[in-house]
Formats: sequence, C-alpha cells, structure tokens
Amino acid sequence: MAIAAANRLQITEDYYHAAQIMNHGDTIEDARIAHLFALHSCELGYRPSRWLEAASYDRWQMHQGKPHKFGTNYVYDGREDRLWDVDPGTTDEERAKWDVPPLVEQLRKAQEANRHKIPISEEEQREFGAHVPEWLRAAMQSWRAEQNNLE
Repeated sequence: MAIAAANRLQITEDYYHAAQIMNHGDTIEDARIAHLFALHSCELGYRPSRWLEAASYDRWQMHQGKPHKFGTNYVYDGREDRLWDVDPGTTDEERAKWDVPPLVEQLRKAQEANRHKIPISEEEQREFGAHVPEWLRAAMQSWRAEQNNLE
C-alpha cells in the first residue's frame, strides 16, 4: 500500500501484481482494493488481469458473506475444501468473458483437491475453529445446516 500511496503503480503489470498481493490479504478492505487494482489493470488492457478481476470481485463478495459471481475462490470448511457459494444467475458465457473456467470445472477442482486431502485431528479442527473469521464461520454454520437438512 505504501507503493500505491507514493503513486508508484504506473503500468498495467504494477496494478496486476498489487492486486495479486492484496487479493491474498485478510480483510474485506484488502479484497476491495485488490478488486480496484485488478479492474484498473483490465481497463489499461492487461489481459491476465481479467481472471484476477473476477477472482478479486468474488473474494470481496466472500468477505461480505455474499455468493460469488464467478466461482473462483475455495475455502476450507473444517472438513474439506469447497468452492464458495456461487450466484446461479451467472452463466459460463459470462465467466468465459473474464477467463474463468465453466462452473462444472471449478467444482471438479475442489473435488480433486479433496481426493488427496489428509483428514485433520480433532485438536487441529478445534484450533482451526478458534481462528475462523466471522464471514467464514457464518457460512460454515449455514453449510452444516444445509447438510443436516439433506440427511
């Protein structure tokens, strides 16, 4: 952020790399700034920023507890990796405009990641649960309630 504050983000790649860094921050503000940097890089014509613009928007939505638009972020829910909830109104054609794979492919990636996942111990689960951010805690409760309704 010091580099941005000093007006040292000058070319499209500068904004792209700043967006990459901010997109892996911990706060809703980090996610919002990542989205703005990626959007600016897109506006300047840097093609790799297209996917990052979609992913940073999704991350921003996720930090607000809202569904993804594109389906680009995965979270650990205490048991496995899962694709964050996705707005069903977004089409694969719209995803393609932002270089995001079709939703079925995004879901397959989560399944593949879980195929080789080693379960964590109860102690590790408690430790994980003690440090879960509120936006993820709320989603995990919702997902568990959905799962219980299916059983």
